[in-house]
Amino acid sequence: MLDIVEDGVNGRLVRLGDDKALEDGILEFIGQPEAFKQLGIKARASVVERYGIGKIADDHIGLFNRLCFAT
Repeated sequence: MLDIVEDGVNGRLVRLGDDKALEDGILEFIGQPEAFKQLGIKARASVVERYGIGKIADDHIGLFNRLCFAT
């Protein structure tokens, strides 16, 4: 399974049930609003790259071409 979130790149990952890690992750960005903003920008870009309308259209066109023009 592909993960959308890459820890430290476009989000933060913490182990399920690890309240301390969650707290640390939140506190990390409270004093760093610009770093938090950049994480959000990268998160949006990664979702658009994988699931944006252009990507979906390209995937459908590729599938159509493979199905119709397979030799």
